Amino acid sequence: MIHLVSVVAFGDALITLSALEALAGSSLAPHRVFGSAVTQEVAKLLRSPPPMQTLLERECALFTVGKNGVRQALADFQNLRAQFSRLTAPGDTLAFEFDKRRARLLVPRGRQVSFPAETGHAYVDRMRWLAGLLDVGPVPWAQASTFSAPAGAPLLVNPCARHPSRFIPPDVLHVLVELAHAAGRPLHLLDPCAAYVDWEMRVDRYLLRPPMEVSNQELRQAGRYIGPDSFMLHLAYYHRIPAFGFFLRGHLPYLPPGTDPELSCMYFDQLGDVSFLREKVQVFLS
Repeated sequence: MIHLVSVVAFGDALITLSALEALAGSSLAPHRVFGSAVTQEVAKLLRSPPPMQTLLERECALFTVGKNGVRQALADFQNLRAQFSRLTAPGDTLAFEFDKRRARLLVPRGRQVSFPAETGHAYVDRMRWLAGLLDVGPVPWAQASTFSAPAGAPLLVNPCARHPSRFIPPDVLHVLVELAHAAGRPLHLLDPCAAYVDWEMRVDRYLLRPPMEVSNQELRQAGRYIGPDSFMLHLAYYHRIPAFGFFLRGHLPYLPPGTDPELSCMYFDQLGDVSFLREKVQVFLS
C-alpha cells in the first residue's frame, strides 16, 4: 500500500490530484492519500477527486523555513513522518510530497520516504513519480494545444498571483479589455487580491474576492483564460480551457502540457513591448 502525504501549495496540489485522477482507474483503490488543508480544498473543486483524508497535522514548517529555521523544519518533518509511519505495515511505502525548493532543505531520503523526481517539467515529473510509486505506466497528459472554445464565450482574466511581482500591470489589462471586445468576447475579471477595484466599470463582469468555488464556476463557463503563472492557470488546463499565461523567466517548467510557448505565453519582462503583446493576444483570441 502507498501512503501519499501531500503537503504543497495550491498549484502543486492541483497537478498531483489531477495526475492521481488520471491514474485512478486501475491503481488508486488500494492506496491511501492524505492531504493538507490546501490539498483537501483543491480536491473539492475537481470533478471526481480521489479518496482523500484530511491531514490534521498543521502544514509543517516547510512553508515558514525562513522564520522557524531549517532545524525546526527538520524536526517537524520527522514528527510528521513518525506520525504516518504508525499507519504503515511492513512493505508499505510512505511518500511525502513537498514544494521542491524546500524539499531540498530536508535532505533525509530514507527507505520509507520518496520525493517527486526532477526531469525539467512539473507535470511530467509528477506523473512519473506517482506512476512509479503505484507501479503502473504513466498516463499521457492531455495537450493544451488541442483545447477549443465556443465563439463568443467570455474571456476570463485573473490578474493576481501569490506574489505581487506576478500581478498583471494595469496598462496590460487595458490592452486585454480592448482586444477581448474587438474579438467579440465579453471580459470577466476576477480580483481575488482586491487590487483592481477601479476596473469594475470597465469590464463586463467583475468579481471582488470571489470564493474559490465561484472562481472555479466562472472558469468552467469561460471560453478562454488569461492570467499569470498561478493556481488558476493550472485549473484552466484541468478544465480544458484554452489559456494564455504570463511567466517569470525560469518558470516555464510549470507550463501546462502541450502549451506552445510561442503562442500561449509571454515573459513579464516582455510586457513593455505593447505591439508584441497585442500581436500574441490577438492570435490567442482569434
